[in-house]
Amino acid sequence: MSKSKKRIRAVVIGGSNTVMGLNPDYRIGYLWETFRACKKRGWKLDVIDDLSVGGTTIFNGLFRLKCCSKLKKADVLIVEYALNDTSGHEKDRKLLQHWARAYEGVIRYALTQNPRLQIISVILESRTAPAERRLSMIHAAIHRLSDVYRTRVIDIARTLVEAVGPEQACSDLYYLDSHHLAAPAVEMTKKALTRELIKAVSKRRRKRDLPEPMDPFHFADATAAGLDNLPEGPRIHRGNRRFHADGLELAGKRLVFTLVEGKLLGMNYVCELSTGPAFMRCGDLLYQVNVMKPGITAGNFEFLVAATGCDFLYPPDVNRPPETSTYTISPVADGEIAKTVTPRSMTPHPVNPSPTLALCGMLYTGRMENVRIEEVLQPLRERMLGS
Repeated sequence: MSKSKKRIRAVVIGGSNTVMGLNPDYRIGYLWETFRACKKRGWKLDVIDDLSVGGTTIFNGLFRLKCCSKLKKADVLIVEYALNDTSGHEKDRKLLQHWARAYEGVIRYALTQNPRLQIISVILESRTAPAERRLSMIHAAIHRLSDVYRTRVIDIARTLVEAVGPEQACSDLYYLDSHHLAAPAVEMTKKALTRELIKAVSKRRRKRDLPEPMDPFHFADATAAGLDNLPEGPRIHRGNRRFHADGLELAGKRLVFTLVEGKLLGMNYVCELSTGPAFMRCGDLLYQVNVMKPGITAGNFEFLVAATGCDFLYPPDVNRPPETSTYTISPVADGEIAKTVTPRSMTPHPVNPSPTLALCGMLYTGRMENVRIEEVLQPLRERMLGS
C-alpha cells in the first residue's frame, strides 16, 4: 500500500472494456465501477498510468509497459487482454507460443522493475454461444503463469457461466455487443476486482526472487522503440480527451532498419482515414498489412491510437534461432506483394492515391542497427505511365 493510507496506485494495460471505464465521455466500464466500489469501502483507486488501448493485444501492453515511467511507484498492475488475445492467438500453435512469450514477458518485466508489485489478470471473453464453447488455451495459460509467478487472476468468463449457465451467459443481458460487457457482467467484474485489489494491498508485500522462466525465450527483454529512437522526419500530433499521440509520418517514404539476431514483434501507429496499408518487407518478401480500424471507416472516430502484431513474419517453428534481417515499413509498395494480411480487428483500406502512415513506435527483440528513412520511388511501370 502507498504511504497515503488506503490508497491503491495502479498501472493498467488492456483493451476496450478497460478503456470504457477510464474514458471521460463514457465511464460505463468495469474499471469506473471499481473506482466507485473502492471509494464506498474507504479506499481510493488511483490509476497513476492508464495504458489501455482498444482493439490491441498483449504485445501492445508490453510495448506500453516498457515505455511506462511509473511502474516502480505502483502497488498493482491490472492486465485485461484475454478477450482480445484469444481470438488472435489461440487457434494456431505458433501464435499461442508467441503470445505466451509476450504474456510471460509482461509479468517478468513488471516484477523486475517492481519486485513488490501485485499483478491481477482479468479474464473476460467474447460473447460465446454454448455450441461454440471450447477449452480456452489462453485462459488456461494465464492461470498457469499466475500460479508460477504467484500473481492473481479474476476469471469473469468462468464465473459468469457458473453463475447463470452457458445459455444465459451469451445473452443481451450480459453483452452490449460481441465483445463488450453489459451492466450485470460489469457489476460482477467490479465486485471481484474490488475484492482482489483490497486483498492485494492490505498486507505488506514481500520482495521475492523470480522463478525460472516457463519459456527461456520470453519477451521480457524486448525493446520498445518510441519516437526518440527513430530517425528525424516529419512529425504529426493527434489528441482528444482520451488519447494523445505523436507519430513519424512516412507518406512517400520508408523506414529501413536491420535487426541483429532478433524479430519485429509489433508496430504502433496513428490510424486515420488517410492511413494506407503498411507494406512491410522482411528480407526479400513484401507483405501488405491492412491496418485500418473499422471505427475510422465508419466515421466514429477522427483518429485512433492503434497497434498491430507481426506474427506473419515468422516461420512455423518459433523455436528457430532468430536471424539477422533487414526490414522496411512504408505506406507505398515498392515491389511485388508476397502476401496480404488483415489482422483481427482490422479491415481493408479505402482507395487512397496519397496514403499516409504515422509510426509511433516498434517492439522488437535483438539489436537494431542502420536505421534510416528513404524516399520511395514508384515502381517503374507507374513512373512510365506518369510521364
